[in-house]
Amino acid sequence: RGNVLTKTIGKWGAIYLPIPIPPGRIKMPDVFTPEPDQEFETEREALIKRLDEYLEVLEKEPDRTGLSIYFGKMTMTEWSRLHGAHWHHHLKQFGG
Repeated sequence: RGNVLTKTIGKWGAIYLPIPIPPGRIKMPDVFTPEPDQEFETEREALIKRLDEYLEVLEKEPDRTGLSIYFGKMTMTEWSRLHGAHWHHHLKQFGG
């Protein structure tokens, strides 16, 4: 889905510029927002477990790469910055 602009300028802007994600601008496909399978507490515990696993990999292999459909190849450090902006966006949405 990404193109040369999203994989260069878009990636750089999303990861390194302190521009907040605008509310309601990006609609994710339904496949990325399924209904919860479990109760809230179970989902919360699963999320915390996955975050702990993510942080473990980030600390051991900060230069490990993964592929973003929009931004192309990204290091764990770049993913971390993008996730931080994304979390900040949602925490602001819900008063966090």
